[in-house]
Amino acid sequence: RSSLRHPSIYQWFLSSDLNARTFVYPFLNEFVHDPNFDVSSDALETVRVMLTGGGGNAATLPEPYARQSYQEECSQLTQQQWQHGDMQQQHQQPQPHEPLPTPAEIMEQTASQFLQTHYKPVLQTLITQKCLSPHPTKPSNKDPDPNNPNSNPNPNPTKPNYMTRRLTLQLLSTLLLNRSNYPIMIRYISSSSNLVTIMCLLRDPSSHITLEAFQVFKIFVANPRKEPEVKKILVDNRVKLVRYLEGFHAE
Repeated sequence: RSSLRHPSIYQWFLSSDLNARTFVYPFLNEFVHDPNFDVSSDALETVRVMLTGGGGNAATLPEPYARQSYQEECSQLTQQQWQHGDMQQQHQQPQPHEPLPTPAEIMEQTASQFLQTHYKPVLQTLITQKCLSPHPTKPSNKDPDPNNPNSNPNPNPTKPNYMTRRLTLQLLSTLLLNRSNYPIMIRYISSSSNLVTIMCLLRDPSSHITLEAFQVFKIFVANPRKEPEVKKILVDNRVKLVRYLEGFHAE
């Protein structure tokens, strides 16, 4: 995890599907569900660092290496963005006289690009369905596929434990509210199944879980351009929601 503070290493970690399957999927698919609290909480902290651009703790490089390293990383990042079609034609590579992005900005852009590319396996399957869903994960009779995040090598027949759900909700809220992740946020809150999962967590016996779930739920509500399915769920449950929110954390 400490190595992820360095932009060049961080970019390499998230640079390919192979690295994602090797370094990211196992943490969300297995380690965060470990019954040992120290292991699961440490794994979630590592996931947070992976998905938030090094956790905002980018290493500072000494001069004269810093400027050369920044230029190389900016060039690599720009090339990657061109390959994924994330830049418009009128955008040019940074000119020498233009301010170079900081290591933290480089890493934040890398994290955002990674999440957009791997939205379904990471946010939809591993985070929402496996770390937050209140429904038990049914064991599979098939042999686990290490290249498929939907294949759980260690099936968990019960819902995720308390700390896994709480820390995952905190991570999800952080990801959705990051300005760099705006397209990801829009895609996430446009899903009715995601809304149902979060609404189920609002009924959790733990007040800490309900509070963290509410931080995500209000993003769905605040969206002025709700999808019809999302709007229908909110309208159909408006009476229950109003009653629930009137007594929400009244203590």
